[in-house]
Amino acid sequence: MTRNWIQLCGALLCSVVISVDKTHRSNVRDRCGTVRVRITLRSILIGIVLSVILNFVAVRNYIVYNAYSGFADHFNTVGVVWLLFILSLLNFLLRSSMPKFCMSPVELVVVYAMLMVATAYPTMGFGGYLIPLIGGVLYYAKPENRWDELLLPNLPKHLIPQDKFAVRWLFEGGVSSPPISVWIAPLVWWTAFAVAWFILSVCIVAVFRKQWVEREKLVYPLAQVPAHLALLTKEGHSGSFYRSGLMWLGFAISFWLSTHNYLAQRIPTLPPLKLTNIVQLQRLGISFNFGIDTLVIGLTYLINLDVAFSVWLFHLLTSFELGLLNFIGWSVIGPPQPHAAGGPLLSAQQFGAMLALIIWSLKVALREAKVVLHNATHIEMPSLNKSTTQTTLEWASKLVSLKQTSNLAVNVLMLFSFLFILFFLALSGIPMWAILPFVAIAMTLFYGTTRLLVQTGIGRLRAPCAAAPLLIDLFGTSPFGPVGLAALGLTFVWAGDIQLFVMGTAAHAFKLAGDAGISFGINFAVMLSACILSILTTLWSYLSLGYRHGLINGYVWYFVSSPNYHWGWIADCIQNPRPPQWRRVSFMVGGMACGSALIALHSRVANFPFHPIGLCISQINTVFWDWFSMAVAWAAKLFILRYGGLSAYTTSLPFFWGMILGSTVGRSIVALTARR
Repeated sequence: MTRNWIQLCGALLCSVVISVDKTHRSNVRDRCGTVRVRITLRSILIGIVLSVILNFVAVRNYIVYNAYSGFADHFNTVGVVWLLFILSLLNFLLRSSMPKFCMSPVELVVVYAMLMVATAYPTMGFGGYLIPLIGGVLYYAKPENRWDELLLPNLPKHLIPQDKFAVRWLFEGGVSSPPISVWIAPLVWWTAFAVAWFILSVCIVAVFRKQWVEREKLVYPLAQVPAHLALLTKEGHSGSFYRSGLMWLGFAISFWLSTHNYLAQRIPTLPPLKLTNIVQLQRLGISFNFGIDTLVIGLTYLINLDVAFSVWLFHLLTSFELGLLNFIGWSVIGPPQPHAAGGPLLSAQQFGAMLALIIWSLKVALREAKVVLHNATHIEMPSLNKSTTQTTLEWASKLVSLKQTSNLAVNVLMLFSFLFILFFLALSGIPMWAILPFVAIAMTLFYGTTRLLVQTGIGRLRAPCAAAPLLIDLFGTSPFGPVGLAALGLTFVWAGDIQLFVMGTAAHAFKLAGDAGISFGINFAVMLSACILSILTTLWSYLSLGYRHGLINGYVWYFVSSPNYHWGWIADCIQNPRPPQWRRVSFMVGGMACGSALIALHSRVANFPFHPIGLCISQINTVFWDWFSMAVAWAAKLFILRYGGLSAYTTSLPFFWGMILGSTVGRSIVALTARR
């Protein structure tokens, strides 16, 4: 029975993808006469091989070398850009001597899209939290923390392993081959959930891509250098990107700064560079980092001035707000909250501002959809000079052609994946009444962070809070009960540390795929194959390397601190019930009001310098590290535009593209050569 259901679902999914692709292809033929693109087997095979390498290297760095390298940890997608750079550079070198071996722009985009999916799974996006959390709740359960009493009886047996000895071997190592039978049931469930979440995520970004690109004019800074490497731009196609002296100058400076301190650790005579300088205001309990990061400078130079200005300015303003809260003793009032950027009060404030920005974005999308629907439904009736049958058929064919679009297939995919996610959450133990509020909060965080990502280009962007703690702040702990609270602990696997996820990476993949003319159906099928392959590679790498080397010998945060941190908080919620946190809710409402006011002023007042996006992420830890570099890039861009004009800005762009590329290449080399 199960096998039949799997075959039926697979057949349905394939039929939907094929129907979408056929619709798109027929539309292209009607307009242009031919199909614009053709996907080659070579590009898919290269994408498969590189995806496996990317996943394995990321897991290896954590378990074997205890290294947090950045290779596949953030939206910077350092590893992806480095691999695409290797392919693009080979293309450039082979262009004159052996052109038949060169890859086309479409092939490079296919590889890029597969790698952007692959980079989301081995670390923060899925694997880095899945195995340690579902195994760590057994391994770290001791009489002192009472997890055997508070957590294990309340967790669903189908989502966590049931053999404590097998889990102990995973964390302590020394086993040549993993006991797959212990893990097969929970990992099948989690894999199904991850695939459903992938489908929902890519459908959402596919729906909003046109609005973000054509109507809101979001700049996708993280996709600009990959677009050059994939030959989608004039500079990339003509080869001028690699022939630019300014680009190589920026590359050299950034590469040197990215690798200097790594070399200084291994060469005693080479003095290290101090690239960070933290200044503390002890009376207010706040600090500021005056650090230089060439990757951040390069990316910030590509975004709008008001966005860059608002991010670093609101960081300073809300830092002093945090200092005031520390001074009056408000910052520590109430229970702790995991992953609360700037503390529970300011994280709620940032979430409120993000919610206001999302509502405005959806309002714009709805207004545009109404215009399209109005134009589509007002079809001019054909002339009555023809026969009644012929005119009726012509009118009906026009009406049907408007309705039979790829949007229908996207909606079907979204519906099926959404229903499975609800089913999964219900089986995990979350109360039925709480499932939709939880999903609404989670989708707000994922969609909002994705939209901020494509506008700001902050490569280490993360959400200001986690979904489960915010839900508990709204309703308290009593309505959930021990089973519901334990189920919320499982959501930290995918909706806790929201810092790298497939919706954000897929948004950039769809941007380049759209520029290359690749249809949704083809791109979806290619990315889905990369999704399944990456999940399987990630899980096998964690189990095989973990049982051999021992997780507790690897990166401390994922394998030691994270399980104790997350499950300890859930156990504390069960032991110490807490009411709704109205003070945090009031800060959320205040953030929403301030965000709405900034949106209204920014959309109505010409040259209004404050963008609401700055308030949404003002206190996340990555802005703390990057704000000064963003301020430097903002000042440089402002100076060049004011005294050199648009032509000077255009001329200077290759230098900052080179800074982005040099930093990614340097960090990738460090990651690949990292040792204990």
